[in-house]
Amino acid sequence: MEIINKIGLEVEFFLINNSNSKLVFPDDYGFETDDYPILGEFRCEPGSTRKETIGNYFKELANVIYKSKQNKQTLVFGYQSITPEFKSEILKRMGTKSIQDTRNIYNLDILKLSDDVVENGVITKCLVSAGLHIHFSKEVSYELNIKEKGNSNVKTYSDTKYLITEKQKKTIIRKLDNNILPLHDLGVNLKYRNKGFYEDKPYGFEYRSLPMYNNFQGLYRIMDVVDYSFNCLEDLDK
Repeated sequence: MEIINKIGLEVEFFLINNSNSKLVFPDDYGFETDDYPILGEFRCEPGSTRKETIGNYFKELANVIYKSKQNKQTLVFGYQSITPEFKSEILKRMGTKSIQDTRNIYNLDILKLSDDVVENGVITKCLVSAGLHIHFSKEVSYELNIKEKGNSNVKTYSDTKYLITEKQKKTIIRKLDNNILPLHDLGVNLKYRNKGFYEDKPYGFEYRSLPMYNNFQGLYRIMDVVDYSFNCLEDLDK
């Protein structure tokens, strides 16, 4: 029986058409998208080591960069300013899609926040941001060999248990809020980049407050995030 720590990364991005410098909808060009359709996304396979997680990240990053170049588009991170009219177009595309089950450990309600910029009582522009989401899992896999009565055959049953408790999850989120998130401030107040946002997952949870921006295309910034995330899981065993 072995306890395995896993970290996976998920990245949101924008696509800009090179011919007119306008945002396009990624799913029109075969990219995966979030529930908010102006944001493309790519999910990296989780890794059980730092090297594996980072390798999976750069593999997927390279794939979407090359795909965007083939489509004569530019991959953009950080945040974008859009018109209220374009925001309306995005919302129409969403249709009846449900709002993601995003939670906050400080009871901050995402529905009460807005990235709209209001001047003299009129919305003049809207901000949209891309996130770097971190998936946390601590699992133990085991096999049971069971011999049934009156039968010489042995049946093998395998199972996986996930070990992060509610208290441990909130401890990790607070650590990221205090020690990682402030290092990657985009210089503007964006609702999804507030502290404490996460989603529960069957295998653990996903931290959602961190922005995805150009500095994460370099090795050392993303290494720092991945190292710290693994440290958080490893600290649970001490």
